[in-house]
Formats: sequence, structure tokens, C-alpha cells
Amino acid sequence: MNQAYDRFLATLPANAYVTVDTEGWHLSTDPADALSPSEEDGVGKLHTWLADKVAAIRLPDLLIAVDNALDWTRHFIPIGRRTTHTAEEVCQVVATVMAYGCNLGPETMVRLANGITYEDIQRITDWYLHDEALRAALADIVNAIAALDTTLVWGDASTSSSDGQRFLFPKQVLRRTYSHRLGDYALEFYTFVADN
Repeated sequence: MNQAYDRFLATLPANAYVTVDTEGWHLSTDPADALSPSEEDGVGKLHTWLADKVAAIRLPDLLIAVDNALDWTRHFIPIGRRTTHTAEEVCQVVATVMAYGCNLGPETMVRLANGITYEDIQRITDWYLHDEALRAALADIVNAIAALDTTLVWGDASTSSSDGQRFLFPKQVLRRTYSHRLGDYALEFYTFVADN
């Protein structure tokens, strides 16, 4: 580390990317290319066109819209009520999944969501938020995405980019990586991979 600092400080006077003075570090910026008036007009039109085409949707609304099409929340509802569950139960499941999926936690989610109680989230967490239900709901979503015509543009669905779970593993092995969330080295395992 000392050698790296020494090299940096030795080349600092000629460094075009960073300067240091009494007010701190200053990173340089690349100058933007000047656009002609016609190019500027084209960029404005593109921005307007994109703004009209891209739908803005809140995450809870998106999850409910996906549930309306796939009924993925049924996996987190008692078996006897899966065919007759209410909108209130769907909202409770969505709030519970968001509480943990967005790392908000149940306390914060209760403050953000109207009509959802801590007891609702805790009940779903304790009784229905388990590996089997998560796998089944995720399979519904992955299968629905794989059935879309647009997915063929991206390949034959034989592989997937999937998220993994990290487990603390401080012993020195080649496959470990540093996890900022865990604050130490960890191993990563993929719990769900779509491979059609």
C-alpha cells in the first residue's frame, strides 16, 4: 500500500485525472462534445419519444399486475384459500415480499404501506415465506418470461443470469469473494437457475 501511495504522489503533478489541494481531492471530467443545433434538436426529440414510450410504474403496482396475470402470491397463502384469496391477502403478501426483497424489514414496510400490520407480515413470514413457496413463485415468473416471444431474441433460454446467496466464509479459498453486506469474505451459491 505504501508503494502504491508513493507512486501516486510521485506522478501527482502530471496527473490529468485527479488533483489534491487544501480543499481535498478533485476528479477531472471529460469535456462534452459540442452538438450542432440539429443534433441538439434530435436529442430533444429522442428524449421526448423515450419519455412517452417508457411507462413509469411503482414496484407494488408492478407486482400486483404480475400477480393478476400469474397468481404467484397463491404460494404464500394457506392451501385452503388459494382459489378464493382476497385482494387484502395479495397486498399482505406483496408487502411481505417487498419488506425482505428490498431489505426494508417489516417495521419500515408497515410505516410505508397503508392497511398492513406488523402481525400480517410476521404471520406470512413465519408460516408461508419458505424455500418451497419462493421456488414455486419464482418458477411461475421464470416460466412466464420464457414463454414470451421477445425472450427468443435473447437466446434459446438454455442459460440464465441468476442471483446468488452469499454465506460468510472467512477461510482462504480461491472461490470466495468479499461481501460488503456481510463485511467479510463469503462464498456465493445459486439457489435458482433457469435452464430450460
